[in-house]
Amino acid sequence: MFRIKAVQVPSLTETQLLTIAVLTIMSSSIIVFEAPPHIPLVITLLLLVIYGLIKKIPYKQLEEGITEGAKAGMAAVLLFFFIGILIASWMMGGTIPTLIYAGFELVTPSFYFTVVFIVTSIVGICVGSSLTTVGTVGVAFIGISGAIDVSLAITAGAIVSGAFFGDKMSPLSDTTNMASSILKVDLFTHIRNMGWTTIPAFVITLVLFGIMSPEITTTDFSKME
Repeated sequence: MFRIKAVQVPSLTETQLLTIAVLTIMSSSIIVFEAPPHIPLVITLLLLVIYGLIKKIPYKQLEEGITEGAKAGMAAVLLFFFIGILIASWMMGGTIPTLIYAGFELVTPSFYFTVVFIVTSIVGICVGSSLTTVGTVGVAFIGISGAIDVSLAITAGAIVSGAFFGDKMSPLSDTTNMASSILKVDLFTHIRNMGWTTIPAFVITLVLFGIMSPEITTTDFSKME
């Protein structure tokens, strides 16, 4: 599956220690010292290079491995650029506002949280970005929930759940494209395989939000515009 062939297979203990060290460096640098992500990434890369040198792997081989790994991710990086351009053009051209407007047409007093979850899922799939979904339709739903006096916490949960589902299952998603690109798997085959776990989770979440949805009878939804 991978083009990169293993030169050194570490023991289980070494693997666990390296994993703990990498996680510690990444988390402490970002959370405690508030450093930009690329700094701990460089530090962990140096740590792995030092480990390779200790294992007497020639530096030339280590350099070739790093280069080969960078090549595997270049296709995904290019996709990131094009997806970013696409989303920006959709925002400026009115495509995303149109999706939001169409989604709000589905808002009814019945099963409110379920509707929020479904709308954010649809927008997430169409846009392919959870952050864009949360930052647009999600913010609007928070405003509506505050106006009709329902739980903002559950609304936020429905928004994030729907946005993540849409991001995960969208062929426009950068992370989904990156995973299929690096592993050399067809994009839609990758999405179908994710469906075995994601779709049951979607159905269960849909039912739970339906159960938690409040009975809204006093709010005039025609005034939400």
